[in-house]
Amino acid sequence: CGAGGSYYQLLLAGVGAAAAESGLPPAAMATLSDRFDRRMLAGATSIFMLAPYVGGGIALGAGGALFSALQTWDYSRIPLIGSLAPWQLLFVIVGAPGMLFALPFLAITDKRPAEARASGSMGRWEILRLFRARPALYLAYSCAMSVNIGLLGCYIAWLPTAVQRSTGLDAGAIGTVIGPVYL
Repeated sequence: CGAGGSYYQLLLAGVGAAAAESGLPPAAMATLSDRFDRRMLAGATSIFMLAPYVGGGIALGAGGALFSALQTWDYSRIPLIGSLAPWQLLFVIVGAPGMLFALPFLAITDKRPAEARASGSMGRWEILRLFRARPALYLAYSCAMSVNIGLLGCYIAWLPTAVQRSTGLDAGAIGTVIGPVYL
């Protein structure tokens, strides 16, 4: 996103990020269920499910403060980043440590024996049989989660702009105002 210079480049980056993030919840739930026993699984799942909200609030607050600071810094002579706008540099500054933080997760392996891995996985047809056995439940769940995620996504994406337009606060101040509210 930090390298995007046009609407279409940002749109493509956003679609790519969304596509990558869409695979996280099922994989995370499977990993958590492999790593935690039944007594601890609900707590681990709850912490995982809270992460976007806590992270979103922190990101808005810290991002707003950093964006304000970047607008006053002269980084034009620094190679590779000197030509970036403050909002682009913000994406780079916030994203780079995340990439480093993600590296250790490449070492996570499946601790189950090979025969347990092979027998414990559901095939595509088994999943379709489950959907066919209770279609109303799966349809209602899918619709409810889609609406929930859509509303929460719109909230975090458009609330800062709505507050900025109605109050006249600058973009840096918006994050420091809304970040704690979002938490």
